[in-house]
Amino acid sequence: MIKGMNHIGFTVRNLDTAVAFLTECAGFTLLSREGRPAGMAQRLTGVEGAQVEIAFVQHGTLRVELLRFHAPDLADHPLPTPAHPAAAHLALDVEDIEAFMQRAAPYDLHLLGEILTIPALPNKGGKVAYACHPSGLCLELLHT
Repeated sequence: MIKGMNHIGFTVRNLDTAVAFLTECAGFTLLSREGRPAGMAQRLTGVEGAQVEIAFVQHGTLRVELLRFHAPDLADHPLPTPAHPAAAHLALDVEDIEAFMQRAAPYDLHLLGEILTIPALPNKGGKVAYACHPSGLCLELLHT
């Protein structure tokens, strides 16, 4: 039986820039950052030769795990689009999408499409946009 949610995890291209974006721009707090013992990532994920560094950040009750695999190094591998079955995103409530995008500009966050008005429940009448960070972290920004 599920007791609750512990965290959500995202594999990123660059752990430094992902942590900086979430802590400096989005207001998350860095909880920890460290590598895992040799062999642990391979045994856990089944990825041959896996070596991983992990950072945990938190905002309120939302805890996010950022993973950077140093082996195998797929940092230059194409990122999935939001339509890809393996794609994931972090949805954040923001006070103002345009203001958040201006604040995020130095971190190279970019809109994937347009800022739209939500036509249906549960967030009808609010604003929504998808944005992506160069690390591979994709966000859905909601102003409701």
